[in-house]
Amino acid sequence: MKLMIITGTCGAGKSTVRDHLAQHLDPARYACIDTDEVGINWWDYAGTDHEERFSDDCLAEAVRRAGGA
Repeated sequence: MKLMIITGTCGAGKSTVRDHLAQHLDPARYACIDTDEVGINWWDYAGTDHEERFSDDCLAEAVRRAGGA
């Protein structure tokens, strides 16, 4: 299975793109998730000494939710 993680700022249309892709891709072969779905908030990282972990943590949680971990 291939995992597609859609990232972007709030209001950029991540969920719209995810929904559109889901209509056209075989769900047995592809899983789509947008970063808002993982429940990790950028503001919990902003201004800390681990801001750079935001992307890695989003990716790890998306994989976990897709059943890959």
